[in-house]
Formats: sequence, C-alpha cells, structure tokens
Amino acid sequence: TSRRILEIDESNMDAINTLERLYLGKQQFAELLDIYQKKLESTLDAALRTQLLRKIGQLYEDEINDIDKAVAAYRSILDESGEDPETLAALSRIFERKGEWNDLAEILQRELTLVDAEDKARIVSIRYRLGQVREQRLSDVEGAIDCYRDLLDLDPTSSAARAALERHLENAEYQLTAASILEPVYERLGATAELIRVYEIQLARADFPGRKVELLVRIGDSAA
Repeated sequence: TSRRILEIDESNMDAINTLERLYLGKQQFAELLDIYQKKLESTLDAALRTQLLRKIGQLYEDEINDIDKAVAAYRSILDESGEDPETLAALSRIFERKGEWNDLAEILQRELTLVDAEDKARIVSIRYRLGQVREQRLSDVEGAIDCYRDLLDLDPTSSAARAALERHLENAEYQLTAASILEPVYERLGATAELIRVYEIQLARADFPGRKVELLVRIGDSAA
C-alpha cells in the first residue's frame, strides 16, 4: 500500500516512514537507500540532512560496501554543514583502510582544529598519528618532525614522540633538528646520557669555535 501511495505522491511522508521501517527490518538496503534519498530531497533542514547523509554513508560503508559512495556522502556533510567530528572520524577510518594517505593526513589536520584545547590527550593522539602518516606513508620527514615537535611542546613526557625523534639522531639530514628538539626535553627529564649524546651530535656539526667550547663545557658539566 505504501509503495502504491508513493507512486501517486512521492512526497507522502507517512508512506516514506512506513517503508523505511519495513526495509530496515528486512535489511533491504538498496530500497532503504532510495527512501533516505527521497527524504533528503524533501528537506532543507540542515540537521536532518546531516542525519540522512550519515545514514546513507553508513549503509554504503557497512552494508553495501561501496566505499566511494560512502566517502561522497560523508564529504557532502562537510560541504553542507562544515566540520563535523563524527564525519571526520568516519573518513579517517575509511582512508586508513584504503591506504589513501594524503586524504588521511588532510582529515587528521581537520580533526585537530575541532579538538578542545583542554583535551590534551586527544590532541597528542592525533598529532602522533599524523606524524606517523607523514613519516611512514608520505615520506614527509620534515612534516613528521613538525608534528613530533608540537606534540612534545604539549606533552614533554611523550615517549612515543621522543622515540620517533630519536630515530632521526642517526640520520645526518635531520639529526641536528631532532637534537635541538630533544635537548630541552632531556633537560626537563634529567636524562643525562641522552643529553650528552645530543651535545656530541651538535659538537660534531658545530662550525664556530665558541659554539664548540660551549658544547664541550656542557658535556663536562653533564658528565660531572
């Protein structure tokens, strides 16, 4: 009956809602998508459109396995309503699964803009993940180091960021940058052996006698 009503009146919401319940219960997902699309076409309400687009995205992602259409639905939410944490998280999940690393890096950066400044744990988590994507997937070591620097500015005790930078102490191209970031971290932690290692790296790359003398004094003071 509801189908016949829709053949006559495509905007009849009672029939649309009845069919939505029917298709959801019977897991007729293709038909359910048509219902959501009809609802979408019949409303300008921003909150309702976001809700419907999210349902469409979830159906494509979880039930129909059409990831490109899922991404399109989620991006439509961002286009229409601006940044949305739940939508960004969905896109982050998809791009990681598909190995679309540039898109993932973009989404992680957008997620950072939405995190409450007081939620340091969340910021640290996203920054570290972004650093790993840049370093391991995009070969953007400088971008990754920037992430680790910002992360340590926020949380000097982060062992993950510290370890990521320490790997670059063996890399001639980036060791001075890594050393300069790690130096104040080691000072705060009282990590004497690690601090001396940083000074030794800086000493080996120092150009001016005055700087070399300064580093030798620091090494002597630290070892005393």
